[in-house]
Amino acid sequence: MNFKALKQHGPLVAGLALFVVVLAGVLWQQQRALAQQRQVEEQLAAEQAKLHNLRAMRPFPSRENLELLRTDKEALRRLNDQLVAAVGGSKLETTPLRPITFSQQMAQRLGRLRQQAQAAGVALPENFAFGFSRYVGTLPCHSIRDEAERLRIMALLSKQLQVIDELSQLLIQHRVEQLRSIRRLEVEPGAVSADAFSGVPIKDPQGLYTALPFELQFACSAESLRQILNALAKARWFFTVRQLMIDTELVAAPAPSPATPATDGDELPKRSVLVVTMKVDLVEFNKLEAAKP
Repeated sequence: MNFKALKQHGPLVAGLALFVVVLAGVLWQQQRALAQQRQVEEQLAAEQAKLHNLRAMRPFPSRENLELLRTDKEALRRLNDQLVAAVGGSKLETTPLRPITFSQQMAQRLGRLRQQAQAAGVALPENFAFGFSRYVGTLPCHSIRDEAERLRIMALLSKQLQVIDELSQLLIQHRVEQLRSIRRLEVEPGAVSADAFSGVPIKDPQGLYTALPFELQFACSAESLRQILNALAKARWFFTVRQLMIDTELVAAPAPSPATPATDGDELPKRSVLVVTMKVDLVEFNKLEAAKP
């Protein structure tokens, strides 16, 4: 009887089943749409909150304020260009040398500096390498396989060699009594040599300049120190003294002349000299790009 009724009302039952399936699908789609709507509403609320925060800022980033910012950046660029022009050849342009060429130039420059120091009466430590003891008898970058990295390191080494030559000549010309040490930034990977220090070139966060640090230690008179500082201010490249530490030390006075020979038991008189540790940076200014309209 039930089977007969089911057979009699079969189309109706099938229709009801189809309706239930369709209704379930519609309800599922509706729930999905509601979820997407909530997500969109949440994103919209977040963006509205950001807009509210921007509007509450003082000053609000209006078109006028953005134009003012662009104008200020352009003015800063012009001032930077004027500064670069005022300090002269701020950029020390160097060509990366081949390792063998660098070693040859280093030997020539250091040999010339030793001769100049001897002629000027400037005392040097034994086997003084002017900051390059790592490369005495050893080629630089001999273990560097990457060509771009080798060129970068050789460019920095070439620049350091020129700067140390310049600084050493300046100290010798102004008659320091002793040139005790020169230390440079170690630019090649590996162990840091005794006359170098670890670190990286100093870069301004705004991209205005790059600084390459050096450290000098020497003994001199107060007058020689004054002349050295003046000479640094007038150098062909832009140097800035980042730190200056001065101590005093007693050293033996020059030996008496043959006309007044010392007698047995006489103690040579002593005099005071300045022992100066100077941290000096080579500062190279960068040209700023023009502000975009």
